[in-house]
Amino acid sequence: MLLTNYALECLETGRLITRMDARVKGDLNVACKALQADFLAGTQHGRVKPDWLSSLYNLGSLLQYQCGEHARAEHLCRHILSICTTLAEDPEWAAAMVQPWINCARLAAAEGQTRRSLEILQGVSRFAEGKDDLRIGDFRLHVSISANLFASVRDLPIVCRNVYLTDSARAYFLGADYQGLLAFLESLQAEPFYNGNQGNAYAFLEIKARALLALERYEEAMGTLTDLAARIKSARQRVYPAIYALIADACRHCNAMGDAEQLLSFANKLVHQVVSRSGSASITSCHHLYLIVLSQLRAGDQEGAFSNARELLKTARALHDEVLQMKALMIILAIGIATGPTEQVGLYAGELERAASASQYRIEKALAYVCLAELAECGEPALRKLLPKSEASFSRGLALLRTMGAVHLQAFTKRLLQTYPAALRQRSADNVECSSETLEQTYALLANYVPPQCAVQRFAQGA
Repeated sequence: MLLTNYALECLETGRLITRMDARVKGDLNVACKALQADFLAGTQHGRVKPDWLSSLYNLGSLLQYQCGEHARAEHLCRHILSICTTLAEDPEWAAAMVQPWINCARLAAAEGQTRRSLEILQGVSRFAEGKDDLRIGDFRLHVSISANLFASVRDLPIVCRNVYLTDSARAYFLGADYQGLLAFLESLQAEPFYNGNQGNAYAFLEIKARALLALERYEEAMGTLTDLAARIKSARQRVYPAIYALIADACRHCNAMGDAEQLLSFANKLVHQVVSRSGSASITSCHHLYLIVLSQLRAGDQEGAFSNARELLKTARALHDEVLQMKALMIILAIGIATGPTEQVGLYAGELERAASASQYRIEKALAYVCLAELAECGEPALRKLLPKSEASFSRGLALLRTMGAVHLQAFTKRLLQTYPAALRQRSADNVECSSETLEQTYALLANYVPPQCAVQRFAQGA
């Protein structure tokens, strides 16, 4: 099995099945052009609305993050916070500060700054509950205005408290602090918001089970997951096929191999039933299928994983999801080296190379390049044409990984440095790829913008 498969597992750190991301990760250049068009159309007439402007900056920051530009992503968050700070006498502008501040916490977690991330998230939650002032850098939102502030954005308090659970958990996972995570969950145990609410209870139990699995407390994890599965079955409202794959993983750790095989088979049937019932695969069902594929690989079911990965690739192509396409191709190639026809492997390798070259998703792009380098070293006849490119592929992939502060890939990068020759590692330093011109333009557009209200406010303050 390729080393890249280990990286694909690392990428799932902190992902919650019960809070699955439902966004298609399409062409970042297309997304940037759409953002630019919206931004220019909305700002050409002068004054802008706080929630609208903040939402565009949040999207712009996300796009920069997805292409691996963490520093730029944070700078855009800081820039909109600066704008909001200037205009914070208006409750709507004050409310518009909360989401970019949450995004700063997410970026801190991704870079391994666990404590900073947790402090931001706790501060946001306490402010939403009316317990404390919210400090955003040197600026302070007084708790006395929280009721008035949240009246302008009614669902914001609920968002803040939901984020406190899920994003704090992600920060703990990325920081590999599982004991700290269990202590955090214990502090929320008595709060009805996190245990009385069905959706939050599902996430709470999944987080607890994952922490217990990471600590190798498998029997306790099984008990928690059994409780979660029973609640989901009783509610009959939403289906989470990948939960059963997670339970299957726990069963294998408990040496209940028969139960593990049955559960994984059930998860596989369930995800295909969901797709056939709706007539087409949603991005959410694709993510469930992908997690089931990873579980099948862990269980040694290469045939099932190969079949599902090909189905995943077909659906990802139809949905134009670049990230899932590259992930599916990497899994197909890893399995295909051992089990598939070499001609097919060569075709899939060519598709992965084209996808990586065109994509702006820096993490997946980096892993794709490393995967291609690994494939070229396998010596398969169909892959010999990749050999002249293998060194370039490896050095490009490693260079991309080095430009990012992605804490969940640090162990993978370390293993790469131990596995490959020093000469390749040195050449990678000169192989850094820049973001596309469209991404650069989008960043510059947002980073240099100042709304007319700021100029008026600063003039009044100067006067």
